[in-house]
Amino acid sequence: MSKEKLYGLAVAQKIFGIIVMIIGISMSYYTYNNVEAAGLGANFFIATGIALTTLGVVLIIVRTK
Repeated sequence: MSKEKLYGLAVAQKIFGIIVMIIGISMSYYTYNNVEAAGLGANFFIATGIALTTLGVVLIIVRTK
């Protein structure tokens, strides 16, 4: 019974990681292409997008026990 719950959590973690990674990639891409529109906060948004992408990759790779 407990293994089924862990399997569901592992799948949810992988899906959440994919979603976070997609958000980070799109955030970095669109900010990089429109640096003038972002103004002074462009570097912050690009760095945040890269951090979200890294977090998404880590969530996908890490195993749930």
